[in-house]
Amino acid sequence: MGRSHARRVDARHRRRRGPGRVHLARRVELGLVPFGGLGIAVASIALAFVPGAAEGQSTGVSYGVSCGLLALLGIAAGLYDIPFESFLQDRSPPESRGTIMAAYNFLAFAA
Repeated sequence: MGRSHARRVDARHRRRRGPGRVHLARRVELGLVPFGGLGIAVASIALAFVPGAAEGQSTGVSYGVSCGLLALLGIAAGLYDIPFESFLQDRSPPESRGTIMAAYNFLAFAA
């Protein structure tokens, strides 16, 4: 693929507007990571204090609160993890990218 083809593709993507627009900048935004970390902490602490249903009582409220907090925990984990993975993929050299991502995934899921 030559330079002229790359310029044509780049010009085509610049003209595109709307939700399908391809963002060609090579910048990874890490601004959401602190919010993700805070969300993980808050959801985890709140989840620890959800009361269980006593024997003979309905579990409806506890179940609903637990499901909501687990959903919040998942969204916060995505806000925390995805920018870090993108940053590592963007900044790592191509010849060792697979090894770096494997080590990151091992450490992230072993912890």
